[in-house]
Amino acid sequence: MKEKFQKIYESMAQKGKAPVALFALLRMDDLVNKWSVVYAHESGKTEQFGKEIFNDLLEEIKKELTADDLNQIARIVGLDTEDHLAKSLLRYQTGDKISNEQVNGNFVHEGYVFKSQRNKEQVEKAIPSVASESVSQEPKARDSE
Repeated sequence: MKEKFQKIYESMAQKGKAPVALFALLRMDDLVNKWSVVYAHESGKTEQFGKEIFNDLLEEIKKELTADDLNQIARIVGLDTEDHLAKSLLRYQTGDKISNEQVNGNFVHEGYVFKSQRNKEQVEKAIPSVASESVSQEPKARDSE
């Protein structure tokens, strides 16, 4: 599933249809066998902007995934970057794998970050204890692929 969503994100980005700060695929909480697709756009964008991203993503998903793949998707979550979950996920870097970690009160069993456009202020807002640390420092309990 990871490879298929990497392809979906890259296809959207090539077409200019992925103006998001975050794009991730997660198995979380009690949905161990299902995936959550999470994206976040910059705050202050219109509701219509969010709907356009959702519709473009849905179109790409339908094109790329089989019926069996679609049954593995629990939800598609569109957020803005000021949302607590988005802020917590933005601490990860593009290409990171998340394994068995708490993220904003949600337990992520497995996850992949395809895009994370973060800055120091976003990291400090999400995790105040990071204020004295460098943004480039890696969180301890994750590995990269």
